[in-house]
Amino acid sequence: MKISRHIPAADARVKGVCLALLLVTLLIYAPVNFYEFVNYDDVAFITANPMVLPGLSAEGLQWAFGTSGVDYWRPLSWMSHMLDVELFALDAGAHHAVSLLLHATNALLLFLVLRRMSGHLWPSAFVAALFAWHPLHVESVAWIAERKDVLCAFFWFLTMWAYAWYAEAPSWRRYGLVVGCFVLGLMSKPMIITLPFVLLLLDVWPLRRWQPQFMRSTLGEPADSGLRARPAASLGRLVLEKLPLLALALAISAATYAAADKIGSVSSLVEFPLADRIINALTAYATYLGKMVWPVDLAVIYPVQQWGKSQLISMTFLLVALTALAVWQTRSKPYLLVGWLWFLGTLVPVIGLVHAGAQSFADRYTYLPLIGIFIMVAWGMSDLLSAWRQRTTFLKVTALVALAGCLAVTGRQLTYWENSYTLFRHALAITPNHPLPVSLLGSALVEQGRMQEALPLLQKSLRMAPESRDACLCLGWCHLQLGNHEQARYYTVMGLRLCKIPVQAAHTVSLFIQAAGAKLDDPETRYDLAAVMAAAGRMTNALEQYGEVLRLKPDYTEVWIERGALLTSLGQVNLAVADYTAALRVAPTNEIAHRNLGDLLANQGRVTEAIAHYQSALQTNPTNGLTHHNLALALARQGRAADAVAAFRSALHYHPNLPMTHDRLAWLLATHPDDAIRNGPEAIRLAERANALLKENPPAGFADTLAAAYAEAGRFPEAEVAERRAQSLAQTAGLTHLAAPYQSRLELYRARQPYRTPPVPPAPPLMPTPATGPAVRVN
Repeated sequence: MKISRHIPAADARVKGVCLALLLVTLLIYAPVNFYEFVNYDDVAFITANPMVLPGLSAEGLQWAFGTSGVDYWRPLSWMSHMLDVELFALDAGAHHAVSLLLHATNALLLFLVLRRMSGHLWPSAFVAALFAWHPLHVESVAWIAERKDVLCAFFWFLTMWAYAWYAEAPSWRRYGLVVGCFVLGLMSKPMIITLPFVLLLLDVWPLRRWQPQFMRSTLGEPADSGLRARPAASLGRLVLEKLPLLALALAISAATYAAADKIGSVSSLVEFPLADRIINALTAYATYLGKMVWPVDLAVIYPVQQWGKSQLISMTFLLVALTALAVWQTRSKPYLLVGWLWFLGTLVPVIGLVHAGAQSFADRYTYLPLIGIFIMVAWGMSDLLSAWRQRTTFLKVTALVALAGCLAVTGRQLTYWENSYTLFRHALAITPNHPLPVSLLGSALVEQGRMQEALPLLQKSLRMAPESRDACLCLGWCHLQLGNHEQARYYTVMGLRLCKIPVQAAHTVSLFIQAAGAKLDDPETRYDLAAVMAAAGRMTNALEQYGEVLRLKPDYTEVWIERGALLTSLGQVNLAVADYTAALRVAPTNEIAHRNLGDLLANQGRVTEAIAHYQSALQTNPTNGLTHHNLALALARQGRAADAVAAFRSALHYHPNLPMTHDRLAWLLATHPDDAIRNGPEAIRLAERANALLKENPPAGFADTLAAAYAEAGRFPEAEVAERRAQSLAQTAGLTHLAAPYQSRLELYRARQPYRTPPVPPAPPLMPTPATGPAVRVN
């Protein structure tokens, strides 16, 4: 499969184009060899990724092939990062150089494959030059984390080359090469899933393996094209050829969606309705076209935008008009329809119909799709001016001006990628109302040690996006450097609880261990480490650090409480009881210690002691509805029904929207054997409220309580309906142990009898109370 078989080696113009593409691309992008990693994905992908940092390793390769990593399944791009670290350690310039070499190679491959398929030299060269030098492609090249873009494109073009070779003389051996290149592309980035459809378009033009009778290109075949005849094929055969590729693409698509959904990056239809997704897709298509023609205000992230009706109508009209033009000219200019469908189709995976992430669209998404528009322009201009005598001169001048403009804007855009600070300072100027550039600029300032400048930016970002993991973690780190231990713990633990990807938590813990350094004799520093490790899931390490804090400061009440909560979560209840007891020796009126100890004692059946601790907690804070609720449950277990009812009502007085309290009080009022306690109408009101509060996902027990309330009021048909719903919910949830009691109660209601609890009811579940994490409140 040598190039010289189809493009004569003596053709100096081909060699000249290749040399120009290579040298100019390397020259314009040369500054990246001196650029740094940026704090947006480069950290999670490379500089703090424990699987990438060791370089090539058996464990790392197993991880790359067996996991979606931090986004989706792409083992080959992970391996490329591992190889870079193996060869260059964390020399950012060398990592950049590899991406640049891949991009330059991609430009050469694109030129050669278009030349091979079409036989046209200069249109192919112009498309490749636009691809190599357009400002929209800076992001894919200058961002190390986007190695997957340039690597995927490399195998995309190799697949096209292999397919052109296959089309000249179809055989299983040649088809196997097509599949192999495609699989390598899938292992680089799932965006290649649209390539089977692109190959079908290429069958129409320029390969001309299948053309309807009405399609006749006016371009003809250049005399020096070196094209070989390609056997014609039926449409059915061409589609059949693509089915194995399509099956592989669908499998990777499903895995990619599942991986993105698992880490919570896929927006639901509630968060981002279908109508909004369609509008976003239309505007993204139009925006990409606009930025291709006039590439200004390019930024690393663009927020989801709101458009007026007139703008939406204009953008829709533009897309419809271009589609109509391409279809209308299909007979004489098939490349227009091929290029337009290439552009529309290859953007489908990233156009926002399946919405993931905070961006509305992104420059990097155009790396491959814009080739379709470039094809339309390159061949269309040549064809449009075919009858003009000065056509050649005009095309040369126009092409040189366009490419010179691209090089100028690309050179300027490239400067913004020098480091995190320059990148996000520029991004914030373009998108000032998006929290991510604010947060990342603050993070860049923290990296430079400019904590006081970073602090207001990070606080602003968190106000704009209260659940921003990155802003929380960076605020924690910033406060740690400033010596504000309480705020550092609070924000870091908050950020860790928002981490959906283990590598993010691991990076934060490593930073805190590094920051602790020689300060391990300081109990506050130990406390920081313990809280951070607990939030990151490193429980054994957290217990060790809590122990060291208490060794250094035995009267640290908050640490006794937090270690007790951690021991409770690990099932070490007796040790947790001892820690809460120790906390109360230091601080006898501590509400949290009394309440948590009361919960543990109640679960151990030590109800009288639990009640005493709940009452002590309420003396300190009488307005805590959760404590009133759990006190009510304990009183009910002692048979003190009237006191339990009063405690439940106190809970609802302070927390009127607690579903469990409504349910438990309704159960007591509906089923207690004492006539003086029961109150059917009130039980119905409470039970209906409990179900309404959890209408999205009510537990089976709530429907069971509602059935008992209806039965107590004599509304037995409604009781039967509610009990059958309870049975259905229990069966769906796999609660098989509830089948017998629910059926027994249903038979009672059919017999027109209400249900009565035994004189000593079983212990109901306690209301969950906040029991983990640092006892810190930051306004």
